[in-house]
Amino acid sequence: MDHSTSPVTRVFESGAILEFLAERYRGFLGANEAERWQCKQWLYWQMSALGPAAGQAHHFRQFAPEQVPYGIRRYTDESNRLYGVLNERLSQVPWLGGSYSVADMAVWPWLVHADWQGQRVDDFPALAVWYKAMQSRTAVAEAWASYPTREIARQDYDILLNQRADTLKPA
Repeated sequence: MDHSTSPVTRVFESGAILEFLAERYRGFLGANEAERWQCKQWLYWQMSALGPAAGQAHHFRQFAPEQVPYGIRRYTDESNRLYGVLNERLSQVPWLGGSYSVADMAVWPWLVHADWQGQRVDDFPALAVWYKAMQSRTAVAEAWASYPTREIARQDYDILLNQRADTLKPA
């Protein structure tokens, strides 16, 4: 980070990082003020709705050490509802913010593992068109080609999913 032009020394949380980079490099936040606010709304929606629900669906469907039918049903259904919200939005506009933006960048990775959420992107026609458009973007294809898709290793599972506040170690 260039500290001479920015007082920010660290940024955490993926939505904040995307927004920081978009503002810093003046891109991907909408072509005008109306798009900028649409972009921010959908970015925040991903952070507060899709990401948490899809993450819980991933957990209960893929990683939970025991079957919890209520958790599976609850987060599978909520993911389905949120896919419907995306489908409705994308039936009106080509990109979530109007033009291609950090909102699209934030949402797409969650849909890559739609099956982990008990979903099929192709069941949502406008969403499927958008998803294919995302896949065809050069930067997305290049980033995805380097993504290390693998099942989570047991030792990583324990670190990722079994921590409590009293087990965290200061950096």
